[in-house]
Amino acid sequence: MLPLLLGFVAIALLVAFTIGASADAYVTRKQLFSIADAAALAAADSFDLDQVEFVAGQVPRATLDSEQARLIATHYVEQFAKHGARADAVTVEHGRVHVTVTGLWDLPIASGVLPHGFEITVNASARVQFN
Repeated sequence: MLPLLLGFVAIALLVAFTIGASADAYVTRKQLFSIADAAALAAADSFDLDQVEFVAGQVPRATLDSEQARLIATHYVEQFAKHGARADAVTVEHGRVHVTVTGLWDLPIASGVLPHGFEITVNASARVQFN
């Protein structure tokens, strides 16, 4: 009877650890996505007023500088990111900014057991819009 009880306890602990690790990975991914989304928004709003084109009868349009958008997004990720996150790619095309952020996730309890964590990559994009 005791070996059966120990087996059930071991299985229950394994299930609890798996659920906890999955929840932690999910939260880490959501945090990285929030940072990537905010970095894309900051980069999309990084235009100067002299870069805005006004055409009669149309909505004003801003032209984004690729280098400036990259610097803004990279700085934002470095300033607010956790988990060793970095901005892997920042591209500007047709008034849209695409940001790719990669972060590192370690198992919550077994971080000392495994030598390396797992990389999580998220993508976000934002566009320049006038209202």
